[in-house]
Amino acid sequence: MEKLAIKGRNYLGYEIQIDKYSSNEEIINFFNSHLIKNIEFFKNSILTIKLDSQRNIDFAIDYLKKHNLYINAIYIDNTKTVNNLDVPTLTQAITHPNSVVFKGNIRSGQTLESDDNLIIMGNVNRDAYIYAKKNIFVLGSLEGIPHAGFKTNKEAFIFAFELNSPQIRIFDYLAKAPDKPKNTIKKEPEVAFIENDNIIVLAYKEWLNYKME
Repeated sequence: MEKLAIKGRNYLGYEIQIDKYSSNEEIINFFNSHLIKNIEFFKNSILTIKLDSQRNIDFAIDYLKKHNLYINAIYIDNTKTVNNLDVPTLTQAITHPNSVVFKGNIRSGQTLESDDNLIIMGNVNRDAYIYAKKNIFVLGSLEGIPHAGFKTNKEAFIFAFELNSPQIRIFDYLAKAPDKPKNTIKKEPEVAFIENDNIIVLAYKEWLNYKME
């Protein structure tokens, strides 16, 4: 592992790598030059810390928190030791006349609701919950639990660039995702909707053709 580094984790945010030889001062300086300097880029991202050995990093977590950057989990030698360290309240949502728009990622443990459409310009992490009385649009990877048409709308649907939720809810209907081997998961936009009292998931292009028939 490099001494100090930040690695992208595909749709799962960023991993901050800290080795056992870096001093506290070096870590803070690294944060300032790589994270704080680019805070608008990392804000609302899923951040984890990876250590190559056991060490106390409370000072690092507290320092990032002061700058509104929150650590979701800590790994030591690829083993998760702490999860959901900080789950801040979602305050960045923008309400429009017919929708709620959220720019950023929804972390594990967070919940976001809308009385109309819900548009998320980011990823929804596993164990996050999103609700909308109408449709849900996730312009990213959806791994949490979505509930469209909450209590009111059987015609609602769920759209996501990558739909990997373990469970999908639309109106009063529930569907659990089948187990998919990683090498068979297609990275393409999909839509979930109700047809004949069942939740159906189709590729976006297929759904368009289906609706136009």
